[in-house]
Amino acid sequence: MSGSDRSQRLVLVGWGVVLLVAISMLVFRGRPEMGPAIVFAVIGLSMGAWTWQRWNRAAMITSLALGVLWTLQFIAYVVAGGIGDEFEAEIFITDVIAVVGGVAITVGAGQALLQRRRQGAGA
Repeated sequence: MSGSDRSQRLVLVGWGVVLLVAISMLVFRGRPEMGPAIVFAVIGLSMGAWTWQRWNRAAMITSLALGVLWTLQFIAYVVAGGIGDEFEAEIFITDVIAVVGGVAITVGAGQALLQRRRQGAGA
């Protein structure tokens, strides 16, 4: 398995986690979280399909940008959940899992872009 394959797989796992988080939001919060959960699910499915079908520079850059934003958002949720007055274990764990997914997307896309750049410089 090449480095690019590993990077792509890591990004795909991250987008799968985004879907898992969307489903968890619906399970744990229900109707009030339906809007964001649908948006996350659509983005996760779309980006996962794009990454699967066309692992090109545009998909890598978009995954990197969205992965960073996703990670930062859920780091904020983890911090807020950890220091907030009403600690909810299932929400906190979902937020931690979301951070892991975001890190997977970010690291995988970043590695792929670096590898692509090195290959381009070597050619």
